Amino acid sequence: MRQVYRALLVLAFFSTSCATDRPAKVCAAEVRPLPAAWEAPAHSDLWPKPKKLETLQGASWGGDTKTVVYCVRPEWRVPLQKAFPKLTFSLDPESANVRVQLDSTLQEKPEGAYRLEMRENSATLAGRDLAGAAYALHTFQQLLRLKRFEPVKIEDWPTLPIRGLMLHTGPQSGATHRRLLEQAMGPLKMNMLLLECEYTQWESCPELWDQNVSIKKSELKKTVDAARRNLVEPVPLIQTLTHMGWLYVNGQNKELGASSNFYSFPPQDKATWTKILRVYEEAIELFQPKRFHIGFDEVRGLRGLFPGSEKTTEQVVAEEAEVLRKWLLERNLQTLMWAAPLIHRSETGEIGFAPP
Repeated sequence: MRQVYRALLVLAFFSTSCATDRPAKVCAAEVRPLPAAWEAPAHSDLWPKPKKLETLQGASWGGDTKTVVYCVRPEWRVPLQKAFPKLTFSLDPESANVRVQLDSTLQEKPEGAYRLEMRENSATLAGRDLAGAAYALHTFQQLLRLKRFEPVKIEDWPTLPIRGLMLHTGPQSGATHRRLLEQAMGPLKMNMLLLECEYTQWESCPELWDQNVSIKKSELKKTVDAARRNLVEPVPLIQTLTHMGWLYVNGQNKELGASSNFYSFPPQDKATWTKILRVYEEAIELFQPKRFHIGFDEVRGLRGLFPGSEKTTEQVVAEEAEVLRKWLLERNLQTLMWAAPLIHRSETGEIGFAPP
């Protein structure tokens, strides 16, 4: 429940509006968790709200009508069955009352666009692509769950190309993350899960395992597989250059810490980079990702911590990020990183560590 409570805190932080003379300024807000979050008051709104919704004339969908889905495109049937295991799928179009198909007229819309038309005990769901078909099914299920059985026509598409969450792993985090994927991220049409997973029982460095912190690789793999089943892209995040406490677990590598600071490591230490890249390789093998997040968050004061390097923090960030970008590109992976070390506070209003 501690992880769920943290998630509620994050959601409350981003969704709460506060009166302030500077809209971009973060301000405090009282967070009052529900006694039982799953018993929140009922509502009848679709979420996310569709961009186009039109109520049609005619008879409504019967509340006790059994849903049977037919996929016009056969290659969509298996992934949709995995994403919607509780729905009944049929190979016979005559026995189905929900038809899922491709709509080529949606190609001008972003990936994930869809159209939905529900009438008396029949529905047509059209997607621009597989993601659009899945989003149409999620909206259809929401309509039934909200008991909105009236004839309706909906058209919707994502506003942002990337919609997701960043989550931290832990020994017992797997089951919670998988429930979040199935019950929230999928239905809310999110498409990316950024998993910070340096605290994993990586085989290349068993000396860094911590039973109180580290997640088993097999458990992490279950979450990665659950993300793909729900058409969410899993992206590994390994904190690198900073937030490197994972490198010092169990008293390891103390000789690298500067003045008892175990937040980073000497960037000129090639042996440490070799160890880090072995962890990268394991993460890539497990995730089979398209992108890889290298961290580089809150890099500052490296020269003061590690006098052996005369380079500025910005030089170190730029050089090491480029080395990692090329290393990942050789493996056909796109590099993601936090922008804070290379932008000035004046550019964001709040966070930035680069000099003016």
